[in-house]
Amino acid sequence: MSAPAPARRAAPAGRRATSADRPHRSHGWWAGWRLALRMGRRELRRDWGRSLFVWLMIAVPLLLIAAANVLLTSQDISPAEWLDLRLGTAQARLTWHGTACEPGFDTYRHATCSDDANDPAQPIPSWGDSIATRQAAVARLVGQPATAITVAEAAFGPDADSVSTLGIDPGQHNAGIVQLTGGRQPATSAEVLVTPAGVAAGMPVSGSLVLTADGSTLHRTVVGTATVRTDSMVELVGLPDPDAAELGFLITGSRPITWEDARGLARYGLETTSRGIAAAPPSDSDVGSQSVALGTLIGGGALLEVALMIGPAFAIGAARQRRSLALAATNGATAAQLRRVALGQAWLLGLSASPVGVALGIAVGAVAWPQFSSSPTEFHGPFEIPWAYLAVMLCVGVLVAVVAALLPARGLGRLDLVGVLRGSTRSRSVRRTPLAVGLVLLVAGVAGAWAATPLDAVKSQLVFLVWLAAAVVAVAGLLLCVPALLAGIGRLVGRTPAAFRMAVRELSRQRGRATATVAAIVGGTLLIGVTWTLVTSIEADQAREWVAARPYGQAEVNTERGSLASIQAAAAVVHGVDPSLRTAPLAGVDSWSPDGSADNALPIGALRPGCTPEDAETGTEDRCLSLGGTSSGMLAGSVDDLAWLFGLDATQRDALAKGHLLVNTDRSGVAGDPVNEIVDGNLELAYLDYAQEGPARIVRVPALGVTGELITRGTSVRRAGALVSAEAAAERGWLLQEWSLRVVDPAGPIGAEAADRLNAALADHDADLRVERGFEPAPSDSMWVLTSTLALLAVVAAAMATILGSAELRPFLATFAAVGADPRLSRRLAATQSGLTALLGTLLGLGLGVALAAPLALLNTADERHPDPVLALPWPVLAAVTVVVPLVAATVAAISTPARPVLTRRTT
Repeated sequence: MSAPAPARRAAPAGRRATSADRPHRSHGWWAGWRLALRMGRRELRRDWGRSLFVWLMIAVPLLLIAAANVLLTSQDISPAEWLDLRLGTAQARLTWHGTACEPGFDTYRHATCSDDANDPAQPIPSWGDSIATRQAAVARLVGQPATAITVAEAAFGPDADSVSTLGIDPGQHNAGIVQLTGGRQPATSAEVLVTPAGVAAGMPVSGSLVLTADGSTLHRTVVGTATVRTDSMVELVGLPDPDAAELGFLITGSRPITWEDARGLARYGLETTSRGIAAAPPSDSDVGSQSVALGTLIGGGALLEVALMIGPAFAIGAARQRRSLALAATNGATAAQLRRVALGQAWLLGLSASPVGVALGIAVGAVAWPQFSSSPTEFHGPFEIPWAYLAVMLCVGVLVAVVAALLPARGLGRLDLVGVLRGSTRSRSVRRTPLAVGLVLLVAGVAGAWAATPLDAVKSQLVFLVWLAAAVVAVAGLLLCVPALLAGIGRLVGRTPAAFRMAVRELSRQRGRATATVAAIVGGTLLIGVTWTLVTSIEADQAREWVAARPYGQAEVNTERGSLASIQAAAAVVHGVDPSLRTAPLAGVDSWSPDGSADNALPIGALRPGCTPEDAETGTEDRCLSLGGTSSGMLAGSVDDLAWLFGLDATQRDALAKGHLLVNTDRSGVAGDPVNEIVDGNLELAYLDYAQEGPARIVRVPALGVTGELITRGTSVRRAGALVSAEAAAERGWLLQEWSLRVVDPAGPIGAEAADRLNAALADHDADLRVERGFEPAPSDSMWVLTSTLALLAVVAAAMATILGSAELRPFLATFAAVGADPRLSRRLAATQSGLTALLGTLLGLGLGVALAAPLALLNTADERHPDPVLALPWPVLAAVTVVVPLVAATVAAISTPARPVLTRRTT
């Protein structure tokens, strides 16, 4: 019989436990957590209202974040997806550029030639003029099969909508780019297939089709339908067009086209897209997904706000467990074990809410994606779930719950056991060290934000990084000061009404959870203060640079085509709505053409005295040229219309009728602005041809000087620097472009109702009418959505923290009611606490937001034209948020709190 094993001796004090002791320690650690999780589960069942609130605050944001990122990731076209769109199943695609170059490498791993490249390309052997010969020449050049592919542009329909025709021979290898879905393949150049994008544009799926291109009419016959999967929107598919604007070749062999091959092909004028280059690029390329970066920013900010919001809920839950935990501590429970009990609830909530939120978000994204991708006129990638990102968000969701519960859990290790068991817990006095540290951090953070602006001269990217770090420091310092601020407010309410005094002192006593609530409100209102200060300051900067495009109350109609015919049709519509309105067609003049064709148009600029024709071609336009480029140009119209709009006198009208220019010769007063100068009654104009060497062509045009005040009678001096009759412009070969229709009501400014009626009538003609109303700041809808969302979160944080905390006051409220207090006292206390917490958080957040945003506003509103920066505060928004958020929070808390406490009557 074997001898019994000797008893294990305990390790002496001061000596590290051996490996034999470790299983017992790990077993004890796991047993402690199992107990904590069981106790947490029971507490969640008992306090199911608070638990449900925390669970939803974790699950719902994760649902929205997951759904948004599924849609963003699916919408985003990655470089690999773009490569498949452009190549199909081909090995590479060569695009004819026409000039030799040293290719560049873009973010989509495409070997491109710059538009500035003008070196003649090396001739491709046996290039020829037809598609077949060029296809064969490229195949011999690369030593692999090649399929020609072309893209031609044309106009379709009464509005001349631009459509693209993909040309590819159905008898050749099309790399899976075109799939026939009905009918037959085109056999001649006059036959085409219609794609879903073409059907959406109004094209028939069979029969005849009329297109226009370069002023000629093209008759096509639709012989079938097809789907196209390529990197550009295609409405029609036909045979390759030798005159197409884009000529390319699909390389369908098996040998990869490398970067060195692409450099050699660039000498022949060919750009290269290749799987071989994508697999072995010449250098690193940043091709990260912007949608994932955007989703990370949105998700991180949302989860941070969630952590701030559910922090008070965990603090209240920990406060409610003080007595039971104090009993456990008196029976030998350690501080670590007490913390585990509080953290157990957070683990259970996080581990249950996070997977459910992410899973529901994926489901919502999958259901919504077909709607987002249903339009055949939009590009999108395949449905894609960012598993790695969502896995990170799931883990972060669990950590958010744990971190939010960590601070209240750490406070459980400092319980006053005697006070808790007696029910007379006293709040600890405010320590001076956190207050001093908080003030230092707050001042340092604000000073750091202001000190970041000079870095713009060194490297602009540093400004935001330094500012962001300073903002984090300032917020941390502000939150460290909140407990002392609450304690100070509690001391100042000694002579206020009893309900208000009780509510304020309760906040002062429970300043731990009150600080968490204030932090949640500060997080949202801080962002409101920063964004609205920047937006308001930028709008103020735009307002001082704004110049009216036309006199107040006058309107301008613009059409999608911008042609004279469309403007005349719009004028008929306007007169049909209100015959009393007066209209005037106007056009811009900025180019000259020897044959009246826009293809041969040359820009026009006025040459200033002292400048030579060579100066007009050598980059000195700002000094030597006016009436062109970025400066105001010439405005054309009939003599009668111009005389009426601008109030011309008899001399000016006669000059205009004789073909003279009426030229603004005033100086703007802004350094660098061009000035129009007339010499001997003539203005020298230069026709600028940058593509050819040699001086610009100079013409002298009779001109009469006028003032800027005359120009502003009918338009802006930034839009027009000279007036000319449309007849004189046509005689000189000047092109009239971007026609618009001026609409004037002789009775006065056009009203909003009249403008709505005119826009409704013009909608069918792809035209819109805009009435001059002065500078009208119009923040985007996203700003209002952001503001409303953050304000709502602030209300929820303040109201829910008060509602959940009111349960702690029920015994005291019952005592007050028993001795005759007003039964509505509980509602007044809840409303006061919620409103005061929201007011404090709103004031602190908005104030700090304005202080942090001010340096960025000053930095973004100063430039060379206006060196003086602008700082405008959004007073209406600040006042509205300051008033509305506390009022709504107080109202919600009052409505949600029972008015009559439950009284217990002793029967024995």
